Amino acid sequence: MFKGTRDIMVKSTKPMPEVVKTIEECGHFIGTVSVTDSGNISSSASRFDGFGYVPEISGSIFEKGKGKYFISINHNTKIGVFAWILAICFFPIGLLAFLPAYNGNQTMISKCDQLLNEVKYSLEKE
Repeated sequence: MFKGTRDIMVKSTKPMPEVVKTIEECGHFIGTVSVTDSGNISSSASRFDGFGYVPEISGSIFEKGKGKYFISINHNTKIGVFAWILAICFFPIGLLAFLPAYNGNQTMISKCDQLLNEVKYSLEKE
């Protein structure tokens, strides 16, 4: 229900494997991060778990040539069945059941931004 994408373009002289390693090392903001050989980023978003929703974080990295890398992080908060039942049965007060999911999504946005800023800083400080 609540989702978004955070993107960044980074210029670095480091090769792709070192960029991937940097992303994995800086991933502590969003949990355990792993990057596949094809550039898909996955994370266990369990640190953002809360009442009535399931968080998901994924992403990708693309090499654009000449030392430019495009990093995209997608975050998604799926509302659980119990929260929907509360919202429908106790409408309009029941809509407050969506508040934890909204707050969790805002936290994920902040942590994804921190991750991307840390990766950019780490790659550009050469």
